[in-house]
Amino acid sequence: MQSQRKNREALVAERDREQQALDLLKSGQVKAQATVKEVENETSPIRYAAQLLGLRSDDAIRWFIALMVLCCDPLAIALTAAAASARR
Repeated sequence: MQSQRKNREALVAERDREQQALDLLKSGQVKAQATVKEVENETSPIRYAAQLLGLRSDDAIRWFIALMVLCCDPLAIALTAAAASARR
């Protein structure tokens, strides 16, 4: 009986340790899922535009960046073009 009691106590202790490890993994999974959901929410407008235009998401992001640069900073583009032509 004593040996069985010790075995049971050891099994209970091991089960408790494994339960703590499982709880830690589950909390990490919840955090990772929340991060994924946040990223999906941030990128959903670009993915929607890519679907409308029939592009891949990567191509849509490149076009979006190029459009922002062209619209928001044309002087920088002109200076870059002038510097490039001056080197030739």
